Amino acid sequence: MNFLIDVNVGVSVVNDLSAAGHDAVYVAAIDKRMQDPDILKNAAAEGRVVITIDKDFGKHVFADGLPHAGIIRLPNVRREQRVEMVRKVLERHLEALQKGAIVTVTMSKIRVRYS
Repeated sequence: MNFLIDVNVGVSVVNDLSAAGHDAVYVAAIDKRMQDPDILKNAAAEGRVVITIDKDFGKHVFADGLPHAGIIRLPNVRREQRVEMVRKVLERHLEALQKGAIVTVTMSKIRVRYS
């Protein structure tokens, strides 16, 4: 699977996904100041799932109608637990992500929505 990982998520998630055989690109390697709408546009054009901490991505998709190829949101997930939580999402919701779902992860639950 292809991913575009937002700067705020951290490089540990990029490294873990790459080690697992995924195509993971870190936004900081492209432009660490890239704005959220541009992240979505770039990811959609390349068929990449965005992984982010930001809550604004839901607004960009639902209110602004920006296209996407799937989003994993990790608000309130501590840095040291992000790798584990992304692994759980991929184990449990890979098919949903392949269909363009927005998966929001907290320490207590995982919510899957479609736009």
